[in-house]
Amino acid sequence: MPRAGTGTGGPVPGARGIFAAAPIVIAGVAIALANVGSTVVVARLLIPREYGALTQLLGLFFILSMPGSALMVGVVHRVTAWRIAGDEHRLKPWLGRVEMFCFGGLVLFMVTVWILQGRIATWLSLPSRAGIFETLVAGALWVIVSVNRGVLQARKEYHWLGWNLAIEGLTRTVFMIGLAAAGLGLTGAAMGILLGEALALTHGMTGAFRGMTGVFRRSVDSSKWAASTFREPAAHLEQAGYPGHGHGHGHGRSTHGRRELAGDVLTAFASLGLLAILQYMDVVMVGAFSPSRAGDYGAISVSAKSLVFWTIMLTNYLLPEATIRWHMGGHALGELRNTLVLALLPALLMLAIALTVPSLFLGAAFGSNLEGAASGFPYLVGAMAFLSVTIIFTNYFFGVAWRGIPAVLTVGAGALIGSIVAAGGRPLQTARMDLVVQACLAAVVVGCFVVLDRRQAHNQAGLSKQPWRNGQYAESDVA
Repeated sequence: MPRAGTGTGGPVPGARGIFAAAPIVIAGVAIALANVGSTVVVARLLIPREYGALTQLLGLFFILSMPGSALMVGVVHRVTAWRIAGDEHRLKPWLGRVEMFCFGGLVLFMVTVWILQGRIATWLSLPSRAGIFETLVAGALWVIVSVNRGVLQARKEYHWLGWNLAIEGLTRTVFMIGLAAAGLGLTGAAMGILLGEALALTHGMTGAFRGMTGVFRRSVDSSKWAASTFREPAAHLEQAGYPGHGHGHGHGRSTHGRRELAGDVLTAFASLGLLAILQYMDVVMVGAFSPSRAGDYGAISVSAKSLVFWTIMLTNYLLPEATIRWHMGGHALGELRNTLVLALLPALLMLAIALTVPSLFLGAAFGSNLEGAASGFPYLVGAMAFLSVTIIFTNYFFGVAWRGIPAVLTVGAGALIGSIVAAGGRPLQTARMDLVVQACLAAVVVGCFVVLDRRQAHNQAGLSKQPWRNGQYAESDVA
């Protein structure tokens, strides 16, 4: 019999698990190709210093977007718990309140950024304030986009989610190139980022509120099958002392009140903020220490960090799968394996390019005037591959509500900041130190997963003889 929690709403082989992620994978490929096109074209439309400033602004965008991604984790947990408990009627008014609060905060943020944009340019050694307001507001819009994506993830509406991701990436690419080519330069490229987020927000809100009253009845995970299947197992788990079960409505870990929501969001907020530092602190610091080298380092950074963008795209599949199975008393090890495979295959290809023809690749993509950091390219690709592993396991920890990951990432971020400061803005040394820190951090994170998995296996050892553990009931048995 298949193991519990290995598929979509029941026992599903690994191949079908990958097929479930197909809309997100297809959107990811489209966005990756669009990003390559925008990277090549925009790099040739801007002078090297402007391109270096754009990479710094992109770093700020992703750091600023972390609160939204953190909120998305909490939304996935809450909506999943309500689905399993049969409380889906609570979603629409709650989602409306969250959206209104976010829009109010957006207005205040826009005013603040408008006032401080000159100082931000000075702090980061940017050539001007061009693009600062547009980029930072786009990062704030991501917060509201993430809320709606959390609803789509919890519903497992991967087709709508895939379209939303594609709309964001493709629109951003078209407007970045078009506005920069129209003579708006760095400001136009930043405006393209903002327009991409605005359209993603419109599409995401439409999907989140669409058919709000009946959508859950169409989902296997919220059906009578799910409720019947996991009511009895939850009682066994409570008797065995398995953590997180036996509360609320008796449907696995279905309770998700304010304290749980706050814990999920704060854990994700801290973790994602630290991941953003791990991803972009090298770009920001090289630009601050050595503005003349920011363009060269930006070229290898954009190329290497495309691996991280791809990985983040895949976690739109892993996070809800891990969350749903954890709330139902299962696990998502098959989905974790699928995500690792899909993330590391392009990393191997990029590493092969970086090792064999780094200057040729950078020259063809960005022009000969941005080949100066080619020697650091393989090191940075390796660093981002290890960071991708860290991101995947971190999102799995989000799904199973493990609160220890921020402490691990804090140590890694501290080590990275110290090593980058010691490198003094030199691209090769920065990339080397990045690789060492990211490799060590990935090893520690994987070790944490092994310990956590063994602990879970030990807690479940007394439950292995239960029929629901060895194969779950068939849908016909509980209908």
